[in-house]
Amino acid sequence: MDVINFIKSLFAKSGRKPPQATKPVEATREVIKRVEETKKAPAAPPPMKQMPPLQIRSEREWKDFEKKLYKLNKLDQFVAKNSAEWKWFAKSLDKVKKDISKMTPEEFDEYTTEAVVTATVNMSKKFLAALDSCGRTINNPTKDSTAAKELYNLIEEYLSGLGIRSMNFKAGDDYEEWADLGMPEMPITEVTNDKNKYNTLKEIYIQPHFIEYLDEHDKKARRVFGGQCAAYGRR
Repeated sequence: MDVINFIKSLFAKSGRKPPQATKPVEATREVIKRVEETKKAPAAPPPMKQMPPLQIRSEREWKDFEKKLYKLNKLDQFVAKNSAEWKWFAKSLDKVKKDISKMTPEEFDEYTTEAVVTATVNMSKKFLAALDSCGRTINNPTKDSTAAKELYNLIEEYLSGLGIRSMNFKAGDDYEEWADLGMPEMPITEVTNDKNKYNTLKEIYIQPHFIEYLDEHDKKARRVFGGQCAAYGRR
């Protein structure tokens, strides 16, 4: 006897009627909707371990960071097994490798770290463009997003190995917090008559990323870059 029939038999013996199934309430529908949306999103990468701010003042420190820059084996493996569908990413990866090969500092002093950070950020923007493309595939219900989700997570894993972290803005967040980051990229603006939506984020295309480092005064600094979004504006 299964559990449902067993419960029914207990109510039959007692003379009481089993409770009637209730209709799904609106809150339940919302939960189901959120679960379905979560299925479409790329799996969250494992929590990033706390890393000290980047500092490169010597050849040894550069060599340690250079090893992390060239740790592209998982992305190379992805390209090898998806060579037909992801040719555009293979080309991007080749450009990344060329960027890395040009990063070697000519000298080491108090300004070397920031120079390396600038070069690393410029290189990383090629990966953020790939994240944008992956996100569009993932959010398209007519496409198989399996490979896109895999690549999305591999890119974030690689960036985290360099000390580059992703922020976590969501639709509905205050746009002023985004603007305060000082990124040069301008949002796509959608006008609205809804005062409750004005100056809030409508959609996130690429999360802002950041890297922390020690500047020439040995003070912790942060470089934020790459975020792209749509925000609601007043009509």
